[in-house]
Amino acid sequence: MASTSLASTVQRKRSGRSDNLVETAILIPRLVRNAGWNLTGQAIPTLAALVSIPVLIHAIGDSRFGFLSIAWILVGYFGLADLGIGRGLTHGVARRLSGDADADVSDLVWSGLFVLGLAGLVAGGAVAASSKLLVSSFIRIEPDLSEEAVRALAILGLSIPVVVLSSGLRGLMPIGALLFLGPAVVAQFSVSLPNIMICLLVLRVAMCLLLFLLCMRHIKHFLRVRLRWSAVRELLSLGGWMTVSNVVSPVMVRMDRLFVSSLMSVSAVTYYVTPFEVVSKLLVVPSSIATASFPEFSRLARSYPTDVQRRYFMRTLALAGVLLVPLAALLFVVSHALLSVWISADLADRSAGIMRLLAAGIVINGVSYIPFAYVQGMGRSDITAWFHLLELVTYLPALYVMIGRFGLPGVALAWVLRVSLDALLLFGYSAAHLKRSAPLGPPALDSVGRP
Repeated sequence: MASTSLASTVQRKRSGRSDNLVETAILIPRLVRNAGWNLTGQAIPTLAALVSIPVLIHAIGDSRFGFLSIAWILVGYFGLADLGIGRGLTHGVARRLSGDADADVSDLVWSGLFVLGLAGLVAGGAVAASSKLLVSSFIRIEPDLSEEAVRALAILGLSIPVVVLSSGLRGLMPIGALLFLGPAVVAQFSVSLPNIMICLLVLRVAMCLLLFLLCMRHIKHFLRVRLRWSAVRELLSLGGWMTVSNVVSPVMVRMDRLFVSSLMSVSAVTYYVTPFEVVSKLLVVPSSIATASFPEFSRLARSYPTDVQRRYFMRTLALAGVLLVPLAALLFVVSHALLSVWISADLADRSAGIMRLLAAGIVINGVSYIPFAYVQGMGRSDITAWFHLLELVTYLPALYVMIGRFGLPGVALAWVLRVSLDALLLFGYSAAHLKRSAPLGPPALDSVGRP
């Protein structure tokens, strides 16, 4: 009897390991396929940026392009007014579609859109009302362009509600392409910043309407508009700590440009933004992989032992590294030649060294997308929020000191140090969790929103 019981136990363990191997074998091809679709969707705005940036710089000049870069930062930052609901909707819809609650999806979406609309109106109104203060106090632009910049920011405020609303609807749409192609086309007829902002506003409204049409097609009962406060509470609970990350992360990612604008000049932003835009486009690779792996990490964390999670994590990480490292190395080598051909020899002389620093840092930044997706998939958005707060209090003083001492190269170096700290924290937490032997189960979801 004892030998029979022992044999049965061994057989179950072997069967469990076999099932885990089969599960991983199924997940990896799915990851590659989904990441490929994500990469295809992000390739369009990437190509649009590479084509449009030199056109814009030559058409509207360094100062206007620098201002336009700051305007994009403001739109992205005030998009944080979504209170984490955009990501919360993705998480909530995925959970419902994987279970038996798909009938509640439309209620969840409309409840989220209601909150997003209100938040967007508040954020947009704040930008429009403070446009003169922003230009006079934080953006060092030539006096003859200041009035033009104030009007442009006021128009920009009108687009923020649309941006925030779209964050709850956005799928794999090449919306980012419009940020570059639209202004590049308008610049051939007018270099006026307000005219460029009007163009962007019209394009964003059109894309938001298109996203609504896609939701009508793919979500059951989408036209049945119902607001459920229980759904709002669920989204706010899930998005609470995501909001902290949404507030802090854009500060860290984009504050370097605001520092350059206020401490140096708006034209100097061009010499930093241009190489940054090129190098950051490499992030479409790990971003596509992380986006595809996020729902799988969420499912594995709840239902599977950590040996399956560990195997999937390592293969996902290897895929990101194998694709990213050669591309970053190539940019490091050809930085001066690329900028000379793409923009001008003068800009290459100013920006090639910055591009090399950023190319080295982008590898560290890119591979950290995988542990970030893993931690978020576990439902521990509070952990990433605490990490971001820690990084913020160290990064901003370092950025201020290094821009004063080293200029634009100091800005790039401060960014590299910040993403290195971010990667160290994310990999450390992920490694500690992957040593455990049991799945998280439902408590992982309950922990969201608690520090």
